[in-house]
Parts: sequence; structure tokens; C-alpha cells
Amino acid sequence: MSLLNVENKAYISIGYSSAHAWTPNSRQVDMSSTPSLPVEVIELIVFHLCHEETYLEADQYNSAEVDFLNQDAMINLLRLRLLNKGWASTIHRAVYGSLNLAFPYAEGFLNKLRCNNLAISEFCEVKGRSVKVLEVMPTYYEAYSTRLIVAFRFTLEVFFMDSLPNYIPYDLQMMEFPKLRVIRNIYVDGLIEHPDWFSWPMFRGVQILITQYHKGNSKWRKQFIEVLELPLPPGLKHMIFVVDKKYIIEDEVLTERLKTLGIGCHFKTRLSHYEILYNTRGVASEVNCNTCERHLYKACIDKEKKVPINASEKCVLTKSQV
Repeated sequence: MSLLNVENKAYISIGYSSAHAWTPNSRQVDMSSTPSLPVEVIELIVFHLCHEETYLEADQYNSAEVDFLNQDAMINLLRLRLLNKGWASTIHRAVYGSLNLAFPYAEGFLNKLRCNNLAISEFCEVKGRSVKVLEVMPTYYEAYSTRLIVAFRFTLEVFFMDSLPNYIPYDLQMMEFPKLRVIRNIYVDGLIEHPDWFSWPMFRGVQILITQYHKGNSKWRKQFIEVLELPLPPGLKHMIFVVDKKYIIEDEVLTERLKTLGIGCHFKTRLSHYEILYNTRGVASEVNCNTCERHLYKACIDKEKKVPINASEKCVLTKSQV
């Protein structure tokens, strides 16, 4: 089997009984017929390679967005396809899982759709749309957001709004959402106007709060401590702070403060909607980072089978700009 020469790189394929390599000085390498590594082992190796590679910055407002490998990382992974068929198949699925392709005119088309708030609301109100995760970025016209959110009142489990509580429409504040367990936000604003916001019926069943950790931001810390002084949902058990991959966070002061309130404190990198739903399925007490990452990788490895943990349940993610 002929292999292309690779500039300034040397790769090694390890089999059960031998190892083969190609370097910039070797134009061809004859790959013997020794057994290759099991597919499961190859997947684990690729998983760790993907985990160590660099990605383009993802949209923190959209948990459905797939992390996109940067160009150099993608080229390095694609070169590993030359090792054997097992590597080729695994690498292909892993790289494909990080791609989001669209037609050239798609962006303009989607921008037009975002303006049609009435059509979006009617679409969401169709009977049978069992939406569990909703991400909303409201505009000035509050009624559009209200109608959209109310449509999923009895099925919603995870709710995101970038700024809380000031962006919550007035009509929703005293409305109950029986299945709502997870709230996600980025900013806390409006505490002066709504000091009791966590005691609203809307948040009565909330068990997990996911928010951004603003490293070194004293104003954010002061505001968040103020939140902890206010009445909290009776079932709130965990707070997950989203941090940058570059930093290892150990905020002992915040952790101890939450511990006195009986609330678990966790620091994690960006969560996908799959991971958020996974944390609502009874494992939030552990918040096992490795399990979540492994689950996400399996979804990336086999994009065709990207389904929620419980495949029998319908899961639809809706991101709206109304």
C-alpha cells in the first residue's frame, strides 16, 4: 500500500505484534497483514486526540452548535486515515461529526425566517411537538417570546435565556412549568426590580442552574453572592459553572458558600444540549464529566445515531430569535 509523504510529521501504527511508521524520509511503506487494533481501542485513541486538539470558538448562546476542529487539527486527523481501514472509518466519522455544511444562500434564507415570528409561533404550537430544550433570545416585542414559551409549557425540561430575571416576560413569571428542571443563563440582571425571582412559580421545580463563570469579574461575583442571599427554589441541588477550557477553576470560597446551602458546585467546560439533558436524568448528583464527554464523543463518532440517552423519548431543540 502506498502512502503519501507527510511534511515534518511521523506517525506510528501499533498492531498486536509489530509497529509500522512513515516519516518525511520514507516515500512508501509496506503495511503488513498483522491484526490491527480493535475498533473500540481506535475510537478511544481518536477520542483523546480530538479532546486534545483545538477548536474554533463555539457560540455560547447555542448549545446545539457542534464544536468545529480548526484546519490544522483536521488535517492531522485526516492523515491518520492512511494507517488502515479501521482508522479510516473512525477518522472519517469523527471529522464529519464536527462539520456543519450549508448552501451559500442558506444564511440569508435563515435571516428572513427569523423575522417571521408569527410563523415560528404557529409552528411551535402545533399539537404533538414535545420539545424538551428551549433556547430563547427575546427582542423588544415581549408577546412573541411569551407565546413561544407557553407553547411548550407542559413538556419543557431545560430553558435558556441569556439574561435572567430581567428578560422573563411578565405573563410567564407566575405560570407553572411542571417538568422544568434546568435553567441556563449567562448573565444575572434585574435583581433590584425582581429580588424574589427565584421564588416565582415558573422556577418552583428547578433542580439545576447552569451559568457562566466570569473569571476575575468582581461585579459578577458580588451579584451572584446577592442571588444566594435571596430565596432559592426548594429543589435546587446543583449549580454548574461553565468555564473556559484554558483554565482550571477551583473556587473554594464559592464552593463552600454553596455547600452551606446544601447545593453542589461544579465547574465544567461548554455543555451541549445532550449533556444538559443527561444531567437531568438522575446523574446530577455525580455530574460525571468523563461519562458526559464519552457520550458526546459517541454522538460525534456516529452522527447518524445521534440520539438522546433514552431513544424512546422525543427530543427537539429549538433556538429562537423572537
